[in-house]
Amino acid sequence: MGQKQSTPAEPPVAANTTTTSSNDPAQHSAAVAAEVERQSQPPPEDARHTYGQPTLPPHHGPSSTTSIGKKGASKLVTDCRKQQRASLTCIEDNYANKNEACAHLFEEYKRCRREEHERKLEANAKASAW
Repeated sequence: MGQKQSTPAEPPVAANTTTTSSNDPAQHSAAVAAEVERQSQPPPEDARHTYGQPTLPPHHGPSSTTSIGKKGASKLVTDCRKQQRASLTCIEDNYANKNEACAHLFEEYKRCRREEHERKLEANAKASAW
């Protein structure tokens, strides 16, 4: 009645398939067999476990570690790690009742961070010499 349905001309061709100029099935089979053989070869002996994966950019190399020595760890470096870890452990242990069970640990961590922030502000004020 109104609109015509469009029909696809040809199915899309996969990006890694080998195309030949002729329609010779023997050439196509040989190309497919060669590709299967190439993919079934084991990685070289000196290859890492990530063989075939993209390499990391230079800033992700082995020399890029945080000041606490862990690669990929949080960049937050604080003097309150002990209080932070204690509050997180309490949350894991008392998830259903975390607000009541861990309130004292939350307050200790907040107090520690507040004091640390005040120390940093004082150090910055002394360094700026205003």
